[in-house]
Amino acid sequence: MFHDRNLDERRVLFLQNPVTGAAFSDIFQADDGGVSRYQALLLKAEHRFNHNFTVLANYTYSHCIADVDFIGDIGGAQTQDPNSLAGEHGNCGFDIRNQLSITAVLESPRLRNRWADRLFGVWKLAPIITARSGTWFTPFTGVDNSLTGIGLDGQT
Repeated sequence: MFHDRNLDERRVLFLQNPVTGAAFSDIFQADDGGVSRYQALLLKAEHRFNHNFTVLANYTYSHCIADVDFIGDIGGAQTQDPNSLAGEHGNCGFDIRNQLSITAVLESPRLRNRWADRLFGVWKLAPIITARSGTWFTPFTGVDNSLTGIGLDGQT
């Protein structure tokens, strides 16, 4: 990260009182003013071939958009510019657009012999196969385009 020569002059506490404000580097604030929107379409198909075999498939297409995305550490900066959330509007960090899950349930057939049924019968096999698209990311350059001293500006 490069050194910004007028970083102190842009910090809020330094602007209010340059003498005492210079002693503080960062103050982080949690903001509950963000807005998130999640929309999804879920499709399900199930087919029972006979009494012992069933196939189930689920497909989800979804989209999550938010103004503020919590990335895990409340002690760190969360936005590029805390004075304007407009630059934060975009895909959520956990937005996974496509997800497909397929499972097949195979049940053991009932055996005619009671002892053989107790030893070898009454079992189920149900593997689950899931495929999904990846999550979104934003490369950070360390350049302070918003002139806030935070350094979370995305690639422009």
